[in-house]
This record gives sequence, C-alpha cells and structure tokens, in this order.
Amino acid sequence: MTALLVVAAGAAVGAVLRALAERVQAVVLAHALARHGERWYLSPGWSTLAVNLVGTVLLGWAAGRYDVGALGTTGLIALGTGLAGGLTTFSTLGVEIVDLVRDRARARLALLLAAHVVLGLACATIGYRLGTIV
Repeated sequence: MTALLVVAAGAAVGAVLRALAERVQAVVLAHALARHGERWYLSPGWSTLAVNLVGTVLLGWAAGRYDVGALGTTGLIALGTGLAGGLTTFSTLGVEIVDLVRDRARARLALLLAAHVVLGLACATIGYRLGTIV
C-alpha cells in the first residue's frame, strides 16, 4: 500500500509541474509572438520537450542512486514511476507528432523527433551518471 501512495503523491506533483510548464509556455509564446510575429520556432511543443528531458534526467538519477544502493525501492518508484512519470508526457508528444504530420511540417517533425530521442538519451545518461556519484 505504501508503494501505491508514494507513486500517487509523486505523480500528483509531477502532473502539476507539467501543467505549470504548459502555462509558462503559453505566456512566453504569447509575448514572443506579439513581439516577433509568426516564427516556426515559436510554436507549442517546447514545454513537452522540457518536461520530458527533465523527467528523463530525474529517472536516470534515481536509477543511478538505486544501483549504488543510495536509494531504496520505495524512493525509486516515488521518483521514477511517480514524479518522473507524472511529469513526462508521451501522449502529448504523440499528438504533437500527429499535428506536424497533418500539417506536413517535415523539418519540424524531424527536429522534434531527433530532439526527444537524442537529447533524451543524453539526459538519461547524464542523470544516471550523476546518480552514481551524487
């Protein structure tokens, strides 16, 4: 029962942080669009990338801490399954990919996919290595 409660608590915090990231993105994009007009890089999706990368670093760090014995199973699932799981969002990424395919925005689609995969792997590696030492 404890495991379920820590997962739920972590997921609640992660989901709220993800919602805040979406709100910050909306405000920043509104100001940028008003100042600079339409630009390809001034489009939704940045918050999804940010939360996915932060969550990946967090999960990598937690896995590293677990592997060196500095974090127990409850801590790992609280941070990994709970917080990182609540923070990150594969479903939003999926919708953003469908939108780019629909809009035939091939260059942006390629950039989005490359950023999530390449930067995600880098973040997981960095997080894990940090977790084994800090």
